[in-house]
Amino acid sequence: MKNSCAKDVDKTAKASFQMLEDMFEENRYLFSRDSTFGYYVLSSLGLVLRNDQYGVSSFIRLFELDGECYKPFLNFFRSDAWELDKLTGKWAHKIINSNLLYKTGDRPLFIIDGVKEPKEARRQPCVNILHQESGDGSKKEFIRGHLFGCVGLLIGNDDNQFSCPITLRIQGSEGIIRTWIEEKKIKEQQSNAENSDVENKVNEFFYDANKEPSHVVLNIRDACLIAEREGVKCYCAADAYYFSGPVLNELKEHMRDDNTQWIDIITRGRKDCKAYRQVGKKVKSVELIDVFDEKKSAFKDVVLNLYGKDETVSYYSERMLWNRKKEYRTEILFVFTVIDNKKVFLCTTDLTMDPELVIKIYTKRFKIETGFRSLKSELNGFGYHFWTKAMTKISVKATAEENREALKADGEASKENKDLILDTFKAMEAFVNLTAIGMGMLQIVSLTNTDEIEKLKRWQVTYRDGCPSEATVADILAKALPEYKKMYPNSLIAACLNAIEAKPEVKERSSKTKDASAK
Repeated sequence: MKNSCAKDVDKTAKASFQMLEDMFEENRYLFSRDSTFGYYVLSSLGLVLRNDQYGVSSFIRLFELDGECYKPFLNFFRSDAWELDKLTGKWAHKIINSNLLYKTGDRPLFIIDGVKEPKEARRQPCVNILHQESGDGSKKEFIRGHLFGCVGLLIGNDDNQFSCPITLRIQGSEGIIRTWIEEKKIKEQQSNAENSDVENKVNEFFYDANKEPSHVVLNIRDACLIAEREGVKCYCAADAYYFSGPVLNELKEHMRDDNTQWIDIITRGRKDCKAYRQVGKKVKSVELIDVFDEKKSAFKDVVLNLYGKDETVSYYSERMLWNRKKEYRTEILFVFTVIDNKKVFLCTTDLTMDPELVIKIYTKRFKIETGFRSLKSELNGFGYHFWTKAMTKISVKATAEENREALKADGEASKENKDLILDTFKAMEAFVNLTAIGMGMLQIVSLTNTDEIEKLKRWQVTYRDGCPSEATVADILAKALPEYKKMYPNSLIAACLNAIEAKPEVKERSSKTKDASAK
């Protein structure tokens, strides 16, 4: 029995590891040095397979490497030999063109949201005081930390779906740093141009705190840019915070040649929202909550499969105007829904959409919440500890404006300071995004090798039927990794390990760069 189980583990692990290696190989051209590519492969695996949550030092223990490899792993996250934007762009292209992409109404479905991660560090860029909207009494109303905007795509089949993370960006006070990044790119691209030309282009990106978009607008913008780059019209599911005039205006900024939007949003309206009916030449205000009683006889009863079970739903749909102001005036399809005596109204910018499809799509939004839980609790994807002495210590009571001013002053102090802050910012985003992409790879393995993984019956907290979770796949692969390295010495993973053990070096920018990932 034990031998049979061992064979199943070996067969499943081999197929899964080879699938992961193929996905890594697709990205090799994004790294200017082979050594950097090797650290990318091992860092991505280490972030999702490690058995402890002690940062980069976890990789050393997972792969049984010498302690000399610790600093090169740290330097990899700050290395100039690769760009995170190119990696996430390639990942988005792969998912959108994958046969695992789950389409609703013949369109891919983006799921977007924000996630807040507590951080007490005083020398990390963009740490701000954040407000937590939660009904959980155990959570503080205000925390210090980072706000990440997440854009994900729904993958899977009718029975099992995942919100596959595409990109996570730090938001809040980051505008200054992104201005520095654009400035650096312009100067590198125009190194032979006259200084006046470079300065003019840099000024186009000059950061203005008064014009800084909200995080909901930034998330919508990221999703629109991906859809536009890939040439694919998409839907986007989001929570009630995304039902706003600035978001609708941002969607209009990204139009197709046929004058339709690249993305149509499906979201929930807040109970205090108003809409407007066009009555002749006049615009009449409507309290949306009153429509449930006003149109009670027009509601239609249907049975829909929601959250994995059949539910009886009553709904009524109507086109109305969102806001009477000309700059925000947009026609919206409102779907007034009653489920289990709860009244909810959903909204979409696709006026031709079937109301039943609107309801089904919105229920997929919760997939990003389960994805956040896996990323935070099971993979510790936000467990980075990068910091730099180039930054002045942040006051624990500093406002976002005060943090921006301090960051700006640190950057203006010297070019070395600016470079070190940029490196630290990149390292934080790289840590989170590599974990998120690694989690997406585990999701692909789970969906592709569901039956093989299910035979192994690896229990987590509670065994569940259907597609194995990311944690289950990670547990199986982590246990099989030592044997896999021995049995397949010519594999990509073994080759990367051998190369790093022979020459464990990645160029370090400065001795002032610090990191506290190990404990």
